[in-house]
Amino acid sequence: MERQGEISAARLEAKVGSVQRCLIDALDGELAIARSMADAPEIDGVVQIQDGRDAGLQVGEFVDVRIMGSDEHDLYGEVEYAEAGDAAPLGLRLV
Repeated sequence: MERQGEISAARLEAKVGSVQRCLIDALDGELAIARSMADAPEIDGVVQIQDGRDAGLQVGEFVDVRIMGSDEHDLYGEVEYAEAGDAAPLGLRLV
């Protein structure tokens, strides 16, 4: 399992700096808990969006996230905005 953890950490680290389209699964305090298109619910890790509450994200919404960090299982990021200073996150809200 130790080797698998190393492989997982390396694969996730390769995503740091990229923008991933994510689906919001839950809100937890200031965080939005999401998954990318590559993640299966309750099987793979999650994407923790650090500014999820401030961005006004809602469960069921898709949003583009700039990946800022990773660990063995999860990715950590912030909402990607269209342009610097833009108040609206990239992505689409399903109604």
